[in-house]
Amino acid sequence: MANISKYIENKLGLKVNMTKSKVSKPNDIKYLGFGFYYDEFHRQWKAKAPPSVNQ
Repeated sequence: MANISKYIENKLGLKVNMTKSKVSKPNDIKYLGFGFYYDEFHRQWKAKAPPSVNQ
């Protein structure tokens, strides 16, 4: 995590909020309300929209 944060801050000039940043498996996190699941047929991770988006 330290290496990628250093790259983002130094090379890209962006600020990393370490209290909100973490390294985790996709099924353990939510990003902007979206959850993630593994599609075994396509063998890839996919995003699942929250119910409010589907209306």
